[in-house]
Amino acid sequence: MKPSLTLIILCFSLQVIAQKSPRLDSIKMVLEAASDSDQKPRIYLVDTLIKQYGNNSTQVTDYWKYLAAQDSINKKNVISILNTYGWPTPGETSKKASEAIFMVIQHTDIETQIKYLPAVKKAIDEGKIEPAKYAFLSDRIKMNTGYYQTYGTQIGSDYKGNLCFWPIEDELNVNKRRAVLGLDSIQEYAKNFNLVYQAPKVDSLKGNVIIDFSAYGADRHGVPAVNVYALGSKPIGKTNADGEVRVIIPRQMLQSAFIFQKKGFKQLTFIEKEKGDVFYVNVVLDKL
Repeated sequence: MKPSLTLIILCFSLQVIAQKSPRLDSIKMVLEAASDSDQKPRIYLVDTLIKQYGNNSTQVTDYWKYLAAQDSINKKNVISILNTYGWPTPGETSKKASEAIFMVIQHTDIETQIKYLPAVKKAIDEGKIEPAKYAFLSDRIKMNTGYYQTYGTQIGSDYKGNLCFWPIEDELNVNKRRAVLGLDSIQEYAKNFNLVYQAPKVDSLKGNVIIDFSAYGADRHGVPAVNVYALGSKPIGKTNADGEVRVIIPRQMLQSAFIFQKKGFKQLTFIEKEKGDVFYVNVVLDKL
């Protein structure tokens, strides 16, 4: 009795699948281990170290070095799986394993983030991870390249090391954009970081850029009460007791020279040549 054509095709298909299928159990194990080594240290960092010692403490700085080393290991393992086998579905491995790829990409270097953003978008389109993941990675890329974030997912810190939201474009409508991707309100999200979010009454960032100026003396201590000028105008800002000041100015003012003046110090001129929305300018003033 001859085997049916359907049975022959089925047997052949199973042989092909067996030949091409990766070792899913091994992949699941590697990806879930990467998830643990990515998330658990960060939970400890936020919930314990930062709360106890502050964001600018030696303890936190040293722990970031440990995290960077662990992220490098995760990147090597996870990107190798992604490049070899593609993005597995939760059904092939587990939800934790599938999402681990996103987590590792989210916490790697900016070049890798940019390179694999299309892969994240493709995984979302194929239903392998939630649409909200796009908000986190695209916001992270914008933050790391000096641009305003879109969805309000990224947290930074102020001069004192206190947690705060990275500047958000069109902030008045941020919750509308978050809702489209399945994110809760930014007010609720802020509670995860023990922050109280207050929506701005006006969009002060529209058409503007942010510059954080820091003025130091030769001893590397901050110089207070330094006036900052642009376009020959009145001072656009004055440094605080730590020698720091944040200004929000029209984008076209980036084409001008910034002048730092304080009695007893030599006048200093600085020209910002970078592109973006958020700038950090550090200058050293010499005494007369």
